[in-house]
Amino acid sequence: MPPSRAADWLAELAEAVAGKRLNEESVLETVDSEGLETLRTETLRNESGDFYARWGRWFFANAVQRTVSAFSSYSVMQYVEGLIEENSTPSLREALLLAPTNAVAGARMAVRLISSPSAPASSATYSEADFLSREALRLAPNNNEVIRARNEVLKRLEKP
Repeated sequence: MPPSRAADWLAELAEAVAGKRLNEESVLETVDSEGLETLRTETLRNESGDFYARWGRWFFANAVQRTVSAFSSYSVMQYVEGLIEENSTPSLREALLLAPTNAVAGARMAVRLISSPSAPASSATYSEADFLSREALRLAPNNNEVIRARNEVLKRLEKP
């Protein structure tokens, strides 16, 4: 639970991210981007364990290494891998939203799309499967699962 009083730097962060602030005359003015970089540097150096320091370090963390929340040890990539393993249409869609360049997620989603008995070969669903499998193959040309998925999509697209 966050403390009832926000950290003093939080308003400065909001202004820096937005690139705008209200001046003393209540007129919107531009905030330079140097302020955001200064906040980032200071926040990442702050080793305090307090709520806002932890949140700030999470906010500025590299997206590839970020955890799912400021107070979790579970990384976004671990979460994505779990979604891929679940292998359902909703889980694969979420995995692709979080990691659009994950070739296995794209390949599995393509297979799920073409496996739907209600989707005719000319539908947008097949177009999406074609795109996802092509993109997966471009991203991971040597991955056997990706290659199999692309071949399945191609076979389905060839059927009348």
